[in-house]
Amino acid sequence: MDASNQAWSNQRGERRGSSSSSNSATKTSQQELYNKLRAYETRRRLAYASKFDSISLYWKSYCDLLSASLKETSRAQRIVLGTTHAYSMYAENMRGIYEDTFLDEKGNIAKDKQKKKKASVRNKLPEEILDGSNKNTQSKTTDAKGAVSVLKEIREAQNDLAVRFEEHSSDEEIADLIGSLLDTTKESFDTIERLGSSILNELEKTENEVTQVWNAYLNSRSGVVEGSTNEESVPKVVIDPWVVEMQYRVAVTYQNVAWDKGNGELSNLFIKVKQEEITRRMNLREFLVAFAQRQQRLFLSLPGIQTKVLEELAGKDLSRDEMEKAVHTIIEEHASRYKRTTVGADQVTACEDDFADFNLESPLTSDLLSKAKVVLRKAEGGDWTLSLAVMSADSFLHMFDIESPSVNLRTKAEVAFTLLAPTLVIPNVDNQMLGKSNFGRDWSEPLTPTESMILGKCRVRRLDDNCFEMVESLSLTSKFAIGKTTRRRIQIQTPTKEETDDWIQILTS
Repeated sequence: MDASNQAWSNQRGERRGSSSSSNSATKTSQQELYNKLRAYETRRRLAYASKFDSISLYWKSYCDLLSASLKETSRAQRIVLGTTHAYSMYAENMRGIYEDTFLDEKGNIAKDKQKKKKASVRNKLPEEILDGSNKNTQSKTTDAKGAVSVLKEIREAQNDLAVRFEEHSSDEEIADLIGSLLDTTKESFDTIERLGSSILNELEKTENEVTQVWNAYLNSRSGVVEGSTNEESVPKVVIDPWVVEMQYRVAVTYQNVAWDKGNGELSNLFIKVKQEEITRRMNLREFLVAFAQRQQRLFLSLPGIQTKVLEELAGKDLSRDEMEKAVHTIIEEHASRYKRTTVGADQVTACEDDFADFNLESPLTSDLLSKAKVVLRKAEGGDWTLSLAVMSADSFLHMFDIESPSVNLRTKAEVAFTLLAPTLVIPNVDNQMLGKSNFGRDWSEPLTPTESMILGKCRVRRLDDNCFEMVESLSLTSKFAIGKTTRRRIQIQTPTKEETDDWIQILTS
């Protein structure tokens, strides 16, 4: 019994020694494998992070290119559309300038129909207002009149500009083509961007999976068992190191295959992006070339308009005498048209015939005048004053005082009368600034008699050889002075006794 127990005990000890030796070798082997895997994982992470960051930056650059391409195409469409609308607005405004409805009376842009209507009526040519029978009247100096009108060519040039720009404002074909290119490019780029972003997300996800499996492997080394997780993609953590090692190796292999596939798809996307961008640029270039050519045709046609204007204006080189004759002819024709429109042709001719031999004579030669001489006048309590004495056929004696050193008793009545006329003011800039004008407020005051006497109510009495007195008796008409009479005395002196005798005889006859 003791011998058998001893033998069993020896065998058991041998087995324990053999098992202990085997476990020690296994642990050594596992440690070496762990060290190798750990070094591999470190290098793998660095390499994967480097190439993932690189491809991510490339993809970001391509996405920026896609965004810039869409912005450029959209900008090109806005340029073409904006230019088309600008041409339309310019054509409309130039036509408004041609029709003179662009600005109102104050020089501001006319915005509503009422202002434009007023401007149109305001600037209507006189020929359009006159009777239709006079519109086609032609002058013998038609060429000269055309030379005087320097506005016609400039005005018509604005209309030509409006027509040219209007022709290019109605064509939106290029803008539509660019818009179609923009829609197609946007749809293609959206598809490419979604696919590329999805591939990068998958590649990033594989890295997360490998990291989780590696963490599970590390946990198995420490004998820690983690609880379950809600994410189905995370493998269960088990105690056996071989299982987690196997899962790690499979995850790394799967990641490498996924990378090769994803990288290949991204490379194809990069190529497709390049091809799409090349196609877009070539198409856009063709559209913009066509647009630039149309602009070139438009602007090359503009100098011809201005050249025509310059030739017309410079070709009408007339002398001042010829220009004066042409302007005078235009004025005469317009005046004649207005006369015929307002008065009538028959009445105009009759008036012209009546005034053919008519001359307005001096008032001193009128049949209503009996005598006019320069005398000295003295009222009661007054001083002697030079006056022009005028006796009318209706028995009135008017005295016009004259304050001029050039007048004396021997001055002729016609000369003295001219001094009574108002001073002529030349209507120049200086007189206008001073407020001077002909026929001012008191222009007729010198022509109003200083004294007027009714000869039928006067008595004449001689004072000496050269002087006589006139006494006028007038009955007052006021209700407070009924029956009362007022008297006014005036002494008149002449240069000679004969002149005094003549005055007394005329006044008393």
